[in-house]
Amino acid sequence: ALKGSLELKKKQITKWILAAPPAAAGVGAAPIPFADAPVLAALQAGLIWKILRTYNVQVSSSTVTSLISGLGVSQAGRWLCGQILKFVPVFGSAVNASVAAALTFAIGTAVDILCQKQAEQLLNGKPVKIDVDKMLGSSEFKDLVMTQFSEVKDNIMTLIQKKD
Repeated sequence: ALKGSLELKKKQITKWILAAPPAAAGVGAAPIPFADAPVLAALQAGLIWKILRTYNVQVSSSTVTSLISGLGVSQAGRWLCGQILKFVPVFGSAVNASVAAALTFAIGTAVDILCQKQAEQLLNGKPVKIDVDKMLGSSEFKDLVMTQFSEVKDNIMTLIQKKD
């Protein structure tokens, strides 16, 4: 019964993870430099919140906010570059949109992977105490985000180049 419940959760979470990048791309494509950061952070925080709550992980809004801030620091250079590129019509917005979409997908996927690991340990009878701050602040999480980000960003950029 628990395994079936886990599969249902995974299906719902996958829908959310796939729905968030187009919204993030729309935010990132806004032609006004520097206007997208708060909206994008709220979108990503909402995605994380939904995933954690679906896995019944208790989390405070300050935890999610600090996570987004921490990831923001590591992405600041890319983000700044994207904002500067917005001054180049069309191309800059396309780059920024792809980065926003890829990062949002990467964050959602990384949170889901770590929560799945915890849920599977629980199903296998191992005691699990989820410390969200530790989990989301771990190097494993950051590595997952960066790996997912790189893969998705490369795929998006390939698609953009094929359209030209």
